Amino acid sequence: MVLGPGHLLFIVTLHLTGTCDLGGTGQCGGKTQCTETPQGFGECTCPENTYGPPECLGDCDKFGETDQCKGNTVCTKTPQGYGLCTCPANTYGPPECLGDCDKFGETDQCKGNTVCTQTPQGYGVCTCPENTYGPPECLVMSIAEISTTTTTEHFLRNLLLIYGALVIPLLLLLPAAPPPSLTFTDSVISFVEDWIKYI
Repeated sequence: MVLGPGHLLFIVTLHLTGTCDLGGTGQCGGKTQCTETPQGFGECTCPENTYGPPECLGDCDKFGETDQCKGNTVCTKTPQGYGLCTCPANTYGPPECLGDCDKFGETDQCKGNTVCTQTPQGYGVCTCPENTYGPPECLVMSIAEISTTTTTEHFLRNLLLIYGALVIPLLLLLPAAPPPSLTFTDSVISFVEDWIKYI
């Protein structure tokens, strides 16, 4: 077959535009495939849902945008040049990307002394360890604070028991119309009630 000027022009154009001959084999590099364009000629493109020819390893190719990615992930350019759908900075757990962290039980993704804790929904949140409060510092409750809290709780419980022990028997002894001589009982009840208010 003799090649004329028209054939040479077609071959040069094919080479310069990166297109391919539909139905031909071995014309595309990497994982690309010869696909027909809307204009009717062949072009080496990545298979569906892959991007970044010729390797075609990526999830997306619109860097910084979300329309090619699921959930709240964003198209991020990798050092290799293709795009991956990743969570925005300081979020974890694709595709929702709701969490503060994804290394459960560790602290390197969390601020201060907080620890990465898995929520019932499956993503990680930075929380204070047990028996500490006030993220991100997560200060430990002092022994004096624990002791005071415990003592106060015990005192209030005991006071209520004493109050019940005093009042219930007196109520059972009261006749339908209490005589004026029981004003002492009223004063005891009033005293206990006032005492509870000040605690």
